[in-house]
Amino acid sequence: MSDDPFFAVKDDVERVTRQVLEQRAQWNKLLGITDLANPTPHFTDLVNELQNNIETIEYDLQDLEETIVIVEANPHKFRLAPGELAARRSFVANTRAVIQETRAELSGPKYQSKLAADKRKALTQAAKSPGLLAREANQRATNERVLAEGGQDLQQIVKTQDLTLEKISSTVQNLRIVAEAIGEEVDLHNRMLDDLEADVENTTNRINHTMSSMTKVFKDAKSNKSMLVIACLIITIIILAILAVAL
Repeated sequence: MSDDPFFAVKDDVERVTRQVLEQRAQWNKLLGITDLANPTPHFTDLVNELQNNIETIEYDLQDLEETIVIVEANPHKFRLAPGELAARRSFVANTRAVIQETRAELSGPKYQSKLAADKRKALTQAAKSPGLLAREANQRATNERVLAEGGQDLQQIVKTQDLTLEKISSTVQNLRIVAEAIGEEVDLHNRMLDDLEADVENTTNRINHTMSSMTKVFKDAKSNKSMLVIACLIITIIILAILAVAL
């Protein structure tokens, strides 16, 4: 019997069950004098403790049922008479009945009727209180004012954002126009450089051709007539140079 797991739990179950019965009696006593629409902290704490003890016993009863199953599976080890097993099952069943009855009473018709009556009483008192109605009206007015101010602030924020976006769009448009103008100016300068390069190349070719002609004339010059031709060529070169500079 010393190895029987049943007795490791039974004592705790009996102790907590006695607490539940005492708390249940106290709960019934306070129920009639407590305003359930606005319960006292003492009443609320009592209900919480009672519910916690009920849950503890329910878990312990499950453990006791498991020990009974273990004993039934090993009758030669524990050597229990059928009457002892029946007594254990009766203990579990009776304790569970007490716990279920207590749980049901905490939210049963008696409690619900008292709660409904206390709520109706609270509503009636509130309806007869001018101060409360005035506070509710003031609160509604305050809420409406806060919502209205919030809406105005939101509209101002949206308006400011729209103006900012318009300024950004205008700036981007101006930058695009400036970029296009710069691009056209660069293209014009490139074309002018190309034309100047072509003119320089043509002038260079002319000068080279003239120099070749002068070299040939110098080689063939043997008379005053040839010198006259040379002078004409020099004048021609000067004229070409002046034209090139003018261009």
